[in-house]
This record gives sequence, C-alpha cells and structure tokens, in this order.
Amino acid sequence: KFFARLTKSALPIFVKGGDISAGTMAVGYHEDYLVKFFQSNADVGINDFFIDIGANIGLMSCQVGTQFTEVHMYEPNPLLVKILDVNTQLMLEGNSTIYAVGLGSKEGSFHLSIPKNNWGGAFINNGDNSYSADQLMRKDGYSQYNPKNYISLNIQVREVITEMNSLFSDLKARGLNRGCVKIDV
Repeated sequence: KFFARLTKSALPIFVKGGDISAGTMAVGYHEDYLVKFFQSNADVGINDFFIDIGANIGLMSCQVGTQFTEVHMYEPNPLLVKILDVNTQLMLEGNSTIYAVGLGSKEGSFHLSIPKNNWGGAFINNGDNSYSADQLMRKDGYSQYNPKNYISLNIQVREVITEMNSLFSDLKARGLNRGCVKIDV
C-alpha cells in the first residue's frame, strides 16, 4: 500500500528501480525543465518531429512524444531497446520509430560495455571514448575493473552525419521541417 501511494503519480511505463528513473516513479516526471522546453516548442508549432538520440528507456520521448507528429529514437543498448519498445507501445500510439543502433564518427560493429547496476551508463571502450577506464569505473560505483560487473554485447553504430542527413532528407521530403532534437549520450 505504501509503494502504491508513493508511486501514484508514476508514468505508466516500465522502469528499473534504483536507477535514475526511481525518482520518476515517485514524482511522475523526469527532467521537468526539459519536458517544459520541448512542450513549449511543440506549443508554438515546432512539432513535426522529435529526435531522441540516446533514448534509453524512453523517459523523455514518452513524456513529450504525443505532442509531435513523429518520434525517432536512437538507442544502441539492446537490453534497453526491449524496454524502450514496450514503453513506446504504452505511451506513443504508433507515431514512433526505434533505431536500435548507436551514432558515432564511424560505422561498424563494436562491443558495448553495460554496467550491471547502471544500464544507461553503457559505453564503447575504444579510442573514441574520452573517459579513462578509471573514470568509467568510478561513475558506475566500482573501485576496480572486474569484467563480472559488465555485460558485453555487440552493437551496430552508424556514421552520424550520413544517418542524420538521411533522416532529415526523409522528413523534409514529407514536409516535416520543424522539430526538436534531444542528445543524451
């Protein structure tokens, strides 16, 4: 009963307790200042599309997506994509597309390291990553590297300029010219 009362304002989406979405369960929104920013843009007609790069489980897209004609979400973590799909089915009424890929400086297949206690903190540990191994471990609450703390999965990465040129060309060809882009990577 206590949990039900505590989460009565929660978004009707699936979240993993104990991570950044736990507060969302209690207060009913995530990053209210960004929600208000995207909603104010939609209110003045900048609502043809919402592009969510680093969509995670869809917290932002699910909160603002119904105010846009189309929602395009990029998320490379295949574990999160499964939750993202369920959450968008619950909230976005079919106006959304999920791209289960990352965006980067070069196209290819890469290993994604997913901290078991922070699925949204996944990273590709290669020369393009500006964080040191020590910084990566500390952000996930680890004092030393232990491969058992991570899930390693292969992912596909598309070259960002080519991908965005393609998406924006498609949107423009269909008369969808005004929208918002959220980048959280």
